Amino acid sequence: MKKEKKPPPPAAASPRKMSMKEKRELEAIPPRIDALETEQRALQAQLADFTQCQKPGFVAQSKTRLAEIEKELSGVLARWEELEALSAAGNDTKSS
Repeated sequence: MKKEKKPPPPAAASPRKMSMKEKRELEAIPPRIDALETEQRALQAQLADFTQCQKPGFVAQSKTRLAEIEKELSGVLARWEELEALSAAGNDTKSS
């Protein structure tokens, strides 16, 4: 009988440095959040304007776009947290 080889246990995940692409991505996140939040506030202000709401389809389109913005903001914020954690982990290894 042959014994099946067991795969080696996974190595402990060691912190890694951020790539240049990740650094650029991290730097681009705050302006992206600002742009999304600015658009969100503008749409909310337009929805509060009675004359804007009289336009055919405006309310439905605005609500759809607001939902898209909210979803995108959630994704961007989650990615920001990931990159910040990676950045912090990379900085921790330098001081050790």
